[in-house]
Amino acid sequence: MIMLYFFSSYKLQRFIRKYNIVVFILSSLLIFYILFLIYPKEEMAVAARAPLVDKKEEKKDYSKIGFGPLALYSKEISPQFSHIQKEVMVLGMLTRPDKTSPLAQVLVGIKGSLQKKIVGEGEKCFLGYIGAQDQLSFSEAPSLLSISPRKEMGKIRFFVECNELEKTELDLKMQTTVPGEVLSSRPFQAIQGAKAWGPDRLLQEYGGPSYSAEKYSYQIDFLEDGLSSVVYITAGDYLSWDGKRWHKTPLSEALTEAPLAYVKMVSMNAIELDIWDESGFYSLTQKILVQHPLKVQSKIEEVFTSLRLKTATQVSAFLGKRRVVLKKGDWWIKSGKGWHSVKTLGEINAVLDKTMSGELFVVDDIEKWQGKTYLKGRLFDERRSNLQHVTLSISDKKTTPKLSKSINNFVSQTPAKSVEERNQQYQEDENWEKMP
Repeated sequence: MIMLYFFSSYKLQRFIRKYNIVVFILSSLLIFYILFLIYPKEEMAVAARAPLVDKKEEKKDYSKIGFGPLALYSKEISPQFSHIQKEVMVLGMLTRPDKTSPLAQVLVGIKGSLQKKIVGEGEKCFLGYIGAQDQLSFSEAPSLLSISPRKEMGKIRFFVECNELEKTELDLKMQTTVPGEVLSSRPFQAIQGAKAWGPDRLLQEYGGPSYSAEKYSYQIDFLEDGLSSVVYITAGDYLSWDGKRWHKTPLSEALTEAPLAYVKMVSMNAIELDIWDESGFYSLTQKILVQHPLKVQSKIEEVFTSLRLKTATQVSAFLGKRRVVLKKGDWWIKSGKGWHSVKTLGEINAVLDKTMSGELFVVDDIEKWQGKTYLKGRLFDERRSNLQHVTLSISDKKTTPKLSKSINNFVSQTPAKSVEERNQQYQEDENWEKMP
């Protein structure tokens, strides 16, 4: 009653006139509080989060519903479609770079059967039933039952028709393994048994302009019929099988009816290859680990003993029990029969191709320093992944010289002759010997 009297009295009117702003603020807060109590909080939250919608209606193409990304798939499919999904499988897709086309090519097969068929994107592959057990089979003649591959967002789906009325899209099972007959073939076996090595130190030290591409290339060593075949590769190279061995080739010159390999990645630890069979539908990725550099086993000061200066450019030494002559540019290789000089052009090419392998010693020069004469050279391990600089002192006495380490920094490390110069020299020597 007191409040009512207050609001209806003359005092209320005076209070409002005197405190207009205060009354306005208090009234606004009171109204907001009443609305907050009576309006549901959930509807307020939804209204606050609701985005602004353009009142103009967008035009929609409803004709695409039921196909492609807008296809409607039922969890339950007809028994006939279910049978196709269980029996027909994708054996592979054509991914080989020298055979690919704008339209996808798929190799499909039937479970429990040797039948295979290549189907192009959008092309119909007709199916039929044979025998009393309703065994699916490919049909050469048009039939009511067909499958057709379609590529959508990088994925292959199959449009299946039973008749003009029954149609659907299915995902067929994809075979993820390469058949055993492909894996056991010679080309695939050669890559699986290969070894990888770092750059060839011999070519780095002595290779001229014609070997500039191989100087820093990694090596893949294939072993075929007990013989070693080395290919120098970098990332992005292609290898083609010629029927006997793998060799590097441009993609445009690769044999289309033979297996193909692509060097996908090269690192200090491994080389990764993508390999395709001759059809291009079967492929796998093979990783070949890079071997650690080998240690040089031989001690060259124990191989060549009693070094004596024969002329200003020649040194005589004992190799075992026989005396040999060493001169600038000589190559000596260790084979199963021991150390021997590489003399002919054919032997040089065999060393470079690694068909003749073993530890290799190259005589760089015969130099004098502080009144003494020294023989300088480089010793490579069997795979030429490592090298050792060698400096031997030459004495007139008949004692075994010891390896001199104190002058290694003084003696020049520049090779005496490049590989090209040696090849030219031996070619001229052979031509001279053939002259009448």
